[in-house]
Amino acid sequence: MPTRTYYFVQAFTEEDGATVALKPNAAPGEASARALAEVLAITYIGVIAWSRTGNPDLGEWGPPDILVRTGIIPDEYEAGGGVE
Repeated sequence: MPTRTYYFVQAFTEEDGATVALKPNAAPGEASARALAEVLAITYIGVIAWSRTGNPDLGEWGPPDILVRTGIIPDEYEAGGGVE
């Protein structure tokens, strides 16, 4: 399989003083990921959108490319790709 790029948007909320990740959203492309991040940033305390490029058949992935980062993002999500 050829190389593919996947796009994700992760929002965060606060519960009992802790920052909690919500279910990540897949986006069909970069523009959609950026637009969704902008919308989610209105409601949530933090949002990060990123892409990863690689070969899914081989499980080989490059580093995450951060598209949008706003608000409070837990350390384990800072570089993007907190969800495999």
